Amino acid sequence: MAKFGTAGIRGLVGETITNELAIALGGSFTDSRVIITTDIRPSGRMLKMALQSGLLAHNNTVLDMGIAPTPTLCIATKKLQAQGIVITASHNPEGYNGFKFFSNGMEISEDEQQRIEKMLDDEKAPQMNWEKVGSVQPYGTATSEHIERILEKIEHASLEKKKCKVVVDCNGSGSVITPNLLREAGATVISLNCNGWFSRGSEPGQENLEVTMKIARAEGAVALAHDGDADRCVAVDDTGEYLGLDRQLAMVADYLMQGSRNKTVISTVESGLTLREVVEKNNGKLLISKVGSGTLGRLVKQKQALFGGEPCGEYIFPELHHGADGIAVALLLAEMDAEEKLSSRKKKYKEYPIKREKFSLAAAKKSRQEVMEKIKAELPAGGELNETDGLRVDTENAFVLVRPSGTEHVIRLTCEARNDKVLADLYTKFSKLIETSIR
Repeated sequence: MAKFGTAGIRGLVGETITNELAIALGGSFTDSRVIITTDIRPSGRMLKMALQSGLLAHNNTVLDMGIAPTPTLCIATKKLQAQGIVITASHNPEGYNGFKFFSNGMEISEDEQQRIEKMLDDEKAPQMNWEKVGSVQPYGTATSEHIERILEKIEHASLEKKKCKVVVDCNGSGSVITPNLLREAGATVISLNCNGWFSRGSEPGQENLEVTMKIARAEGAVALAHDGDADRCVAVDDTGEYLGLDRQLAMVADYLMQGSRNKTVISTVESGLTLREVVEKNNGKLLISKVGSGTLGRLVKQKQALFGGEPCGEYIFPELHHGADGIAVALLLAEMDAEEKLSSRKKKYKEYPIKREKFSLAAAKKSRQEVMEKIKAELPAGGELNETDGLRVDTENAFVLVRPSGTEHVIRLTCEARNDKVLADLYTKFSKLIETSIR
């Protein structure tokens, strides 16, 4: 049966993600209030009906948000002290889908994930009788409530005063909220790919944002881009240059730390050299977690941190909730740009050469664990090894991270160094090691 990864349960529709699974997952809740929503994938409508069937059979009250972003559901579970399920595969391609679970403003705990997995394996969830069938109610105010909360908590005075132009590339469920949020904050919004379809690749990487970058340059305006469920947001500056995931994270952390007494920042094993430099500059404290917004959010709450962020563009603002919120990130980046153009602001931050690569395990004759054990056994000498999540090796001028993906059947490699030569040497050495270990 399907298992939880770093971002809920996810896979190809018709293979690991099926109507039968959706019904069974609905049966993991009983006598509860459960908010549900989907992103824009065509399979979402089908899976939502199956999920509702499972929930109703166990006397749950279902609050249906329709199509909405993941962070909108997350903040709604906090407001209503309810459970929540998003049908989404986030940044994965359109043929994927999945289920992500929330409770009281954050992703569910690992213990709760294990409870659901056990229930799926046992297949012993009792069928409710006809006298105890639940109900479905529309929940149509969630997006406006999310907008109101973000405007209360995220500074936007400069954006409101200057009425700056902002290009918004939603390409998913962010279409129903981000343009409206930025208009209410005072921006002049230029909408792109806000039609409720995947008009470009689902991940807001530089390779999928060529048109967005051209429009930003032509308009002389910042551009903000989401993934399919808008838990991520990345920026393109007014010159049409992709800001870069690591530099963007460092810029946001620096901006927030300068305005706060709280100097504790949480990131993951994927975080790079620039973030560390920024935290040191602010006399702050950087804590490292496993990859995944759920783990990150729990640590942010536990440590009462100012902010949590992953280099992929998922950021957590604890004043809002403890899930990743790309909608709030959009307003924050727009305000930062209004105060000082990102094209100017970015010059204050070093950008070191970095390379990220995926290595498919489709043809592997070994399990993920066996592959990782082989890689560990043959790691080159030198550097400090960290096994918080995968294998991370830090040296004075670089770091390398090798870890199995929690959402795809791949091994991920990240290399960052202070110069191109060191990066090239590291990438060649570790990519060969991974390829050899997979065979």
